[in-house]
Amino acid sequence: MVRVIPERQSEMDVWVDAEILVTDGASLELDVTVEDSSGRTWFRKKYREESSKYSYDRSVANPVEPFQGLYNQIANDMLSYHRQLPGKEIQAIRTITGLQFAKRFSPEAFSGHLSTDDQGLLYITRVPADNDPVLQKVQQMRERDYMFVDTLQEYYAAFVRQMDIPYLEWRKAFYEESENLRAVRSQANQRLIGGVAAVLLGILAQGSNSSVANAAGWVGISAGAAAVYSGLNKREEAKFHIEALEEISNSLQGEMEPHTLALQDRTVTLTGSVNEQYGQWRNILKEIYDTETGATVH
Repeated sequence: MVRVIPERQSEMDVWVDAEILVTDGASLELDVTVEDSSGRTWFRKKYREESSKYSYDRSVANPVEPFQGLYNQIANDMLSYHRQLPGKEIQAIRTITGLQFAKRFSPEAFSGHLSTDDQGLLYITRVPADNDPVLQKVQQMRERDYMFVDTLQEYYAAFVRQMDIPYLEWRKAFYEESENLRAVRSQANQRLIGGVAAVLLGILAQGSNSSVANAAGWVGISAGAAAVYSGLNKREEAKFHIEALEEISNSLQGEMEPHTLALQDRTVTLTGSVNEQYGQWRNILKEIYDTETGATVH
């Protein structure tokens, strides 16, 4: 199963974390780290891909995600690493995940099952019996947690469907603004360089004793100054494009604020952001465990 979990608030076998380095609709660059529950890093790698203008062309039949190739690369690299792992290591990762979850609910019963080596990686020191009543109760909590996580995935899926068109339009607008910005900056730099060169040549010509050269020098200075001024105007135009990009970005962040998520199988309602909702759920799950096992509620 592939799940979206806010801020690692549940125990999972393998985590994929990515930092967005560049995103403007035209290109995407990610710094991706993949590690398992033992703390072992599978790999850390930067990925970059350029989109095509046809990615945002509605007339193109069966359009694909503009950066699907980048995501495929990440998945393929994960698969390649996974295939190198012995079966017993894969099973150990799953066991460590389960023991981490159990330790969260009953640290007094499971704190001695995991240890850390000199590299900071977790390893299994002992495994509880399958018929251990405490373990069985924790496994029930795990199933409930999975149910909530799956509910959360439905929420994310509905959100994606709702945001699909606005997000595509946002990226399309970002792509167009970025292309305009690149063109404007290129023109501005060319005009500034050309203008400064004309001014310098004009000044040099002024040093000549020839009246014709002097006249040409003044013309060069004037033309160069005009080119510099034009280049500066282009810089101002670029500033407007940057402001437009910031406005688009801020509007998207506002639209993407998480909504309230209510659990249908409980009398409580989880409110706030997705992170806050998950934090509330963790507390509720612990209360359920303490109540059902007779543990002291802290």
